[in-house]
Amino acid sequence: MDRLIRPFWKPDEDRNRSAKILCGVVAAVYISNQVVRKIIDIVQKQQIKKKIQKNREKRKLSKAQLEEHLKGKEISTNTIKRILSLSFKELQAELQSGKLSAVDVLNVYQIKALEVDKRTNCITELVRDSEERAKQLDSDRKKGPLYGIPVSIKETYTMPGYPCTGGMMFYFDEQVTEENVLVQVLKKQGAIPFVRTNVPQTLMTFECSNSLYGTTKNPHDPTRIPGGSSGGESALIGGGGSILGMGGDIGGSLRIPAHMAGCCSLKPSGGRLSRKGQNMFNKGETLVQSQTGPMAAEVDGLVNCMRCLLVPELFNLDPAVPPIPFREEIFTGKNKLTIGFYIDDSNIKAAPACQRAVLEVKAILESQGHTLVPFKPVDVYRMAALFLKSVFADGGKSYLNVL
Repeated sequence: MDRLIRPFWKPDEDRNRSAKILCGVVAAVYISNQVVRKIIDIVQKQQIKKKIQKNREKRKLSKAQLEEHLKGKEISTNTIKRILSLSFKELQAELQSGKLSAVDVLNVYQIKALEVDKRTNCITELVRDSEERAKQLDSDRKKGPLYGIPVSIKETYTMPGYPCTGGMMFYFDEQVTEENVLVQVLKKQGAIPFVRTNVPQTLMTFECSNSLYGTTKNPHDPTRIPGGSSGGESALIGGGGSILGMGGDIGGSLRIPAHMAGCCSLKPSGGRLSRKGQNMFNKGETLVQSQTGPMAAEVDGLVNCMRCLLVPELFNLDPAVPPIPFREEIFTGKNKLTIGFYIDDSNIKAAPACQRAVLEVKAILESQGHTLVPFKPVDVYRMAALFLKSVFADGGKSYLNVL
């Protein structure tokens, strides 16, 4: 019997055949899986492109509609020039005295903001109820200290009904229900949030570009950047389209754009202002945390903004903020200070113009009786490494997972 069966029994061939079939099935499954993934990836990218395009068209339409609305008001060129020429203190005084209405000032700054946006692409959203709010303020008898002052808001500040993305498409559809605490306090003081401004993708850079809103340019030279991450704010304020704005800073995001676009900014001490309602995209911020702060066309705007923010309303809305009001006695005090300065950190040489600016400030401070002490930063590269480790304690996963 064995002799009869053996010629028809070929175990080696069967095993080879089975192995080939198995390999073929595995290969087919793998290829199919890759093809499906590729198709899904293509479809998702197409959907994202459609969303971006739809969003851009919607924003373009809203800006065109506002422009048409403002044209219908026939505001004279002289009125526009006069209001835009006023300093922060002068504008504040004319609003408080009733010489100017909140609607008048808002409309003029809307006109200028749209003009600056055409050159720089700094505005992400127009705040839809800004004119209604201005009309309401004009009808109220009680005037807050920031009554009628238009305020531009960085895109990372949460406001219900507006995207808060940090320049990342992943967050575009996320519903915002909470209003930023600082925005609430500014409104309580009479200010009018009127536009939201652009940021770079992830916020962690000193330029201002993302796939959702595009690239923001410097208001003084379109071939240059406006700085970041508060680059939309600096472009708008530096271009004259806003007199006061709100931004944020962890490694220079208020200071760098102010320097690059020719406006003023203040990064308060950590925790001095509320971060509640400031969308925190980076979960890896541990030892070093971002801080909200104002930007303005001039220093008086920063001072008045801090005065109006450091009030009981802020401390009630965010108990984590130390209840310390604006220290007028320190601001107006005549005590002589000892101030350190440097023009070279021994690693990166500052531009001659920047060195000159520091030395000019040194001379002014010394003429007022303050003592200026030169110093050299120690081990800058090590400081930078420690800073990055503190900011990206999660290894950057907060960003990598959503990009």
